[in-house]
Amino acid sequence: MVSGGETAIPCKAFSLWADSFHEGEWACRAVADMVSARGGTFKAAYKQGFIPEFTYVLDGDEFRVTVYGNYASWDPQPEPLSSLLAWGKPDLVLMREDNDEILFAVEETAATPTGNQALQRCERQFGAAREGFPFWYLISEFGIHPDGGVRRDSIWPTLMGLELMSATQVPSIVLHYSDASNPEDYSSGKGMNSLFLVFLRVLVNVVEAKAPLSGLDQEIKSQISRMVEFVESTWSSSLYLVPDLTGLDTKWLSHQLCSTSQTAIAGTNNAHSNFLVWPTVGQLTKGETQLQQARPLIKHDPFAQILERDLLSGLSYGVIKGVGSKPQKRASLQSWIISQNTKHSVWQESANRPEAIFELEIDDFPVTAAGNHHVITAQRILYLYDSAEDVQASLKEAFPYLESSQLFLEEDLTKPALVYISNSVKPGRIFGDPYTGQLSAYSVSFGALSGNRKVIAYFPHQSVSQAAAYLSTPNNKGLRMFAELTDLLVFGGGVSIKTKTLELL
Repeated sequence: MVSGGETAIPCKAFSLWADSFHEGEWACRAVADMVSARGGTFKAAYKQGFIPEFTYVLDGDEFRVTVYGNYASWDPQPEPLSSLLAWGKPDLVLMREDNDEILFAVEETAATPTGNQALQRCERQFGAAREGFPFWYLISEFGIHPDGGVRRDSIWPTLMGLELMSATQVPSIVLHYSDASNPEDYSSGKGMNSLFLVFLRVLVNVVEAKAPLSGLDQEIKSQISRMVEFVESTWSSSLYLVPDLTGLDTKWLSHQLCSTSQTAIAGTNNAHSNFLVWPTVGQLTKGETQLQQARPLIKHDPFAQILERDLLSGLSYGVIKGVGSKPQKRASLQSWIISQNTKHSVWQESANRPEAIFELEIDDFPVTAAGNHHVITAQRILYLYDSAEDVQASLKEAFPYLESSQLFLEEDLTKPALVYISNSVKPGRIFGDPYTGQLSAYSVSFGALSGNRKVIAYFPHQSVSQAAAYLSTPNNKGLRMFAELTDLLVFGGGVSIKTKTLELL
């Protein structure tokens, strides 16, 4: 675990683990450019003819970085690396060679993510914070959409990063490059230079036996300030509201990130500063309330119908303005339906749950003009409730199967709640991209880390059979994320799992 303020033992050899050799060498050459600009020198070589190794000399210090590309190609891996990768694979992970200490992780993307893609890497942000390691995410702020138009990056990675840092005191920085006139251009904007300024400074700090983030307070303060500015300048295009961000003391936070020992999430919940405080329904302004209009369902679903009714009744509100729809081809949908129904039938018999009724029919999925099928139920995927008790009542109304179940502890019923809907039909898809990223971004951004908001994930088209047998020993990042960030998983027919106790309802 990285320490921000403690003196380290000097180290001059580093390993840069990467999703590919190309990405690792790209990073090393960016460091080389920065070393050269500061009057230093570098030498690049290839061990065994294919392993990039860069030796740098700067201000009398000589140090080496060896690239290990393609994580899956190396066995064994350092244990700290394996633990981090279990949450998702960052593009880069910098480590000391002498003791396998992770110094930081980096995710970078060459194009602006749009739609679901914008959130599919967010589980890597969460995973790094969960393990206690600094994380930098380099994203193009402006990118070219397939329709030829220019799009701006999603608000969610940045919003999530701000909340992660506030809650955990572990750096989770989103840096943007490019501008409106130069979309997807690494050389435009401040992000690229800012990332490798930190990269080089960490290397030099460790070589000189200083704490990795020593002396970076001002740079990290600037990075956090730019994150806040990005949220303030973009939120109105996609959200109905966002909490006041002026309460974040960027100077104090950057000092904490650089000067105190980084602590994993489990030990820092009490230190949460309540930075992102989302309002209750009663605290919405008149203008915000007027925007809360019920939307007709695209595909009927008993719980989705009640969710929209509750919003109209003032028990909850929506935050996101729009929701995308990707109709599915009939042949694909039919095969997924058969698989879901079969899996559930086998589980139902083995678990002796005759009352756990779940069966999909393709005729229930509306047909588009092009002959494909809608899979979306409600025209929104997030509902913020003032009370978990109201969610419990609505679930029991939608699914009489749950009538005798206690979905939340008595003391949790008065807490606010977040209901997230994933309409995916493909078996297993909810445990991978982009849904794990969505879940982590929304859960964290709306306060799951503080323990003050209950998180309910609803999968109307998925059989519980896919999760019931594995939650006790989560074997992929999706199940691991569910166990960490949710309280209740509701599957087709209302069959549910309480993730904190692993109780099957």
